[in-house]
Order: sequence, then C-alpha cells, then structure tokens
Amino acid sequence: MAKQAVIAVNPKFKGQYRGARQAWQTAMHGFVGQPVSAFVAHVTANPPSMPTKGKLAGKPEPVAGWVTFLTQASGKNGNTPAFIVK
Repeated sequence: MAKQAVIAVNPKFKGQYRGARQAWQTAMHGFVGQPVSAFVAHVTANPPSMPTKGKLAGKPEPVAGWVTFLTQASGKNGNTPAFIVK
C-alpha cells in the first residue's frame, strides 16, 4: 500500500489571507494530520467558496489549484506556504 500525503501546518508561515484564500486555508486547517485525499473529498462535496464572476461563476473551482496554492512557495516572491504535505 502506498503512503498517503498528510497535511501539516508550516510553522514558518506568518501571513494572513482574506476572502476566498482565507476560506480555503480555514478548510485545510481542519484537515491537519489527515490525508490530502480526505480534504479533497470534503471540499469537492462542500466548497468553502465559489467565484461570483467570470467563467467559473457559481461553479466550484478546481481543488488541485487550491492545494497547490496553499502548499507550494510562490516562485515570484518566495512566500512561505501555509501548509506542508508530508
């Protein structure tokens, strides 16, 4: 059986998010210590936020993009990610 990636809080993260970013961060925070697959299954059924404008208006956004945003440092400015996947 393959080892599943587990969500952990990054102690170096000192930033704060607003709006949809904060909603997704709060949702992921509820799954610390659990596999990423549990988080994906939960937010697929119950998205924390949905766009109100653009081509995705009223539709859930792709979960993979939010997982990537919350777990990978930004290449442009080197921001520390909020979570680590181990």
